[in-house]
Amino acid sequence: MTWASGIDQKTGRPLEKPDIRYDRTGKRAELLPGALGAHSWQAMAFNPKTALVYIPLRKFRCRMHRSRTMRRRRSVWNVGTATTNLPNVRGYLVAWDPVQQKEAWRANYLGPWNGGILTSAGNLVVQGNAAGDLSAYRADSGQKLWSMFAQGPVMAPPITYEVNGEQYIAVLSGWGGAYPLLQGQTADKSGNERNVSRLLYSSWAQRLSCRPCRQNRSW
Repeated sequence: MTWASGIDQKTGRPLEKPDIRYDRTGKRAELLPGALGAHSWQAMAFNPKTALVYIPLRKFRCRMHRSRTMRRRRSVWNVGTATTNLPNVRGYLVAWDPVQQKEAWRANYLGPWNGGILTSAGNLVVQGNAAGDLSAYRADSGQKLWSMFAQGPVMAPPITYEVNGEQYIAVLSGWGGAYPLLQGQTADKSGNERNVSRLLYSSWAQRLSCRPCRQNRSW
């Protein structure tokens, strides 16, 4: 984090570093996390057995300054801020120990915009990413157990359920959220996959199948 040095224990507010208020100083400020934050709406998860929190995390650095050319317009976003996204934007699945306040393990992704997370009592963590992969990891160690290519981004969090004593996993595939809309070609760094929105589901003992595409052997 570049824009704060800690948290004020009385107020709960960040302790801002000098000169980050670019609207007051008139100078550019480099912020990490950037305006989109280190974590967004994608679901995180907690596993009581491992006592770990699993977070879709992103490293998104940006340079911001007050725009001197903006003219207020009705019905559009008027923030008066010019933003430049800096290189080395990355995304991660991070397993965090909230007691020890340290990272237990992580999985690296191509870009910052990836899916929500499911963790189960069977020591699993399941997450999709913007490159079109749906993967399962050991919740305690981060070892990758299984992965499949969904032919499109998987942003939604998976769910798990039981039918006649058999466990299933289901997830919606497809792009979602503001990042691919606002960032344009920058979003391609997360995977640059076409949008194929549909429901994927599987018995955990079988490979995933696509409800509309069961006859396609590639699934």
